[in-house]
Amino acid sequence: MTRFEGSRRNPARCVPVLCLVLCLLACREAEVPRGATAAAGAPNIVLVVVDTLRADHLSLYGYPRATSPHLDRIAQRAAVFDRAYSVISHTLPAHVSLMTGIHPTGHQVLSNGWRYEGPFPTLAERLREAGYATAGFVSGLPLDAESGMARGFEVYRDTRDWRGRRRGKIPGTDVTRAAQRWLADTARAPFFLFLHYYDVHPPYLRAEGAEFPFQVDATLRSVVDARGVADAAMESISYAPVTLDDRPLGLVEAINTYDNEIHHVDAMIQELIDALAERGALDSTWLVVTSDHGEGLGEHGYYQHGLYLYEEQLHVPLLVRNFGDAGPGRRVAVPVTLLDVCATLAEVAGLSPDPRLQGASLLAVMRGAAEPAERWLLAQRRFFSQDVALQRGRFAARDPLFAVLGTGPAKLVWSGAGPPELYDLSADPRESENLASARPEELQRLLDVLHELRRRYATDAPMPDTSVEPELREQLEALGYLP
Repeated sequence: MTRFEGSRRNPARCVPVLCLVLCLLACREAEVPRGATAAAGAPNIVLVVVDTLRADHLSLYGYPRATSPHLDRIAQRAAVFDRAYSVISHTLPAHVSLMTGIHPTGHQVLSNGWRYEGPFPTLAERLREAGYATAGFVSGLPLDAESGMARGFEVYRDTRDWRGRRRGKIPGTDVTRAAQRWLADTARAPFFLFLHYYDVHPPYLRAEGAEFPFQVDATLRSVVDARGVADAAMESISYAPVTLDDRPLGLVEAINTYDNEIHHVDAMIQELIDALAERGALDSTWLVVTSDHGEGLGEHGYYQHGLYLYEEQLHVPLLVRNFGDAGPGRRVAVPVTLLDVCATLAEVAGLSPDPRLQGASLLAVMRGAAEPAERWLLAQRRFFSQDVALQRGRFAARDPLFAVLGTGPAKLVWSGAGPPELYDLSADPRESENLASARPEELQRLLDVLHELRRRYATDAPMPDTSVEPELREQLEALGYLP
């Protein structure tokens, strides 16, 4: 993997290359012109997305290993949402929803490799128009500039190397350093800074010179035993080998690596906060930390994500911290969705309400307002092509799949092609007992909610560009995706 930090070369020979790099970066950073100055006193906004991070592997959410010590401390004065959910367990579609506030049913970007060119403005576009400086630094191929996620960013760095070649992933340390440099060089405030960390997504890469703080131990084995997956063989639960530095891993070792990568990203988030403090910008900054989706770690016979809509793939962390507020933190029990992040940050920035947004601002609940008595959320499965569904058997699917859950414990999972699944998340958090036949009235109620939510989220937006160029398809497959 190409790295820029710490390389040793002849300085004289590097001058032409450096000039070329600077020209290329200047061209990319000039794509979006600067706008008017934002209103005085508008806060900075930092949005951190840790790709593939399921909530229940953070010590912040009760995991028995101390995987998130820095986030644990930040959360003491933050709003922590105990029931935050993705709308789709796939990277690009989830990010489109996160940035637009539009459900996948509405924006219709349902797979990596597609492109978002829809009519709904991204959060970066709205903030840019309001006068914010905007910068995005991403470390995974699905969010490259051509995906549409660069819209509204004055600076957008994806996985390309200095020659412009796309890579599958880059280390989070590269993202952190680039963001730190941008913070040091950017004099204009307020700013919107988006960071995307891909370290927790396989294939895993050990940070250069890093030692894993966690080893396979009794604590991890007890977690795996409690989930009933200890004896699962990776070749039977994953459509691609799960590797660390190109070395295949068994299930327990893979979960241990997953935990170590979370710990590593947690430390980088703290480095970012330190950089904000050094710049004197921390007290005027709002921080949001979340994920695009979770990860199956052997549950339901599956490692990775995209195929199912069970809790391990949908339940994500969501932490919102206003560093200018020294008050105590708050745990929020109401179910929330990635759609709500866009609406919340728009209100934080003082933007006028956009009636097209399909999420709701969470500021009132964060400030102690009564939580709604009833709220329903909808998630759906990514799109699998018919060819992939035929070739990959049980690791792909021909049919769409939807999940509905709300303020109560009931959860529906239904494709329309097979029998519906109904779970009681309070009594059965691992979703192992299908109650559909035992609770027909509750099942019908959730089916009605499902149909109503699909109708509500549908839009007249045109279908996106779904073509995937051969080179990109190969690179996505190398990351374990089924394009």
